[in-house]
Amino acid sequence: MLNDASSIHAPRLQFILEQARNEQRVTSRLRTSWREDSAAFYTACYALIRVGNAIALHSRQLEQMYPNYPWVY
Repeated sequence: MLNDASSIHAPRLQFILEQARNEQRVTSRLRTSWREDSAAFYTACYALIRVGNAIALHSRQLEQMYPNYPWVY
């Protein structure tokens, strides 16, 4: 069902990919390892949170678009 409509989701998935790439650029500029520096650790954590939030938003949109699909929580 969802595979047939993948082109509808392409812009949102592209946004998620760009978000992940931006966060990777931010974390790759850290001068110290996140294991050694709490500021680097928090930067890395928040990068993951921002990508997760982008994915969660898309998930909520999918649930609204396909209300009859048996979503698992």
